Amino acid sequence: MAETISITMSEYEAFDLFTNLVSQTYQLMFGFFSLISAFLIMSYSVAKKLNNVLSSIVIVLFTIVSVFFVLQFYFINGALDSLYIDMLDKKQTGIFELNWFGTHPAWTTQLVTVIQILIAVGGYFGGLFFYYYRRNTADT
Repeated sequence: MAETISITMSEYEAFDLFTNLVSQTYQLMFGFFSLISAFLIMSYSVAKKLNNVLSSIVIVLFTIVSVFFVLQFYFINGALDSLYIDMLDKKQTGIFELNWFGTHPAWTTQLVTVIQILIAVGGYFGGLFFYYYRRNTADT
């Protein structure tokens, strides 16, 4: 059984961690956009030329990397959600004096998590749809 460890952070450390986690989510999102762009370009240019074995390998690799991105969105945003709620609690109890921080309700960070995951899942299925569309259409 895992042991829970309580860590106390200063206002600066908590806010620094918060901004680092937000930065990581942006980096992940743009990394995912790069993956989708590369997959769409590959689909457009060579989907018809790949045999069934190579096509399967490409789809499996794309699926594995996409699942990795979705899980990373979930894990990093989960940590971000917890930290945001903790910082709001400390602000309300007077431990933190971040008067300008926390103007949005706690559920907004959870909404961002859901939106990012939906974008990633939509991008994955959209990429697959385009791949099979290009593979099954005749050149004009």
